[in-house]
Amino acid sequence: MKLLAWLLVALLFFSAVYEGFMTIWSYMEISNVVERAADGTSRMAEDRGPRVKQLVLAGAAESGLALDDRLVTVTEQNHQVTVRVRWRYPVVVWGGEPVVEVPLSLERTYGLAVIR
Repeated sequence: MKLLAWLLVALLFFSAVYEGFMTIWSYMEISNVVERAADGTSRMAEDRGPRVKQLVLAGAAESGLALDDRLVTVTEQNHQVTVRVRWRYPVVVWGGEPVVEVPLSLERTYGLAVIR
């Protein structure tokens, strides 16, 4: 019985470590997606904001991370674009529904080239 209890503790520990690593991966992947989207539109003359948002949503979906388009905001001001992304990473899923989620957010500001 004592062995079973220790096996359960070990299983829970390694499961928590795995989910922690996957949460970090999620953050790093969204960060890379935002970086690629900003780089891909840095020389556009107009409509940068909507294009960056579209690229972020598409890149996240490609990576297997579903983002709600209402939680991705892109603003342009003074030749800079600011991207804010909020999402939740499901840690415990039961019956196809997330039970425990980790809220994550990312905000990056990029300078844009001035096109004349």
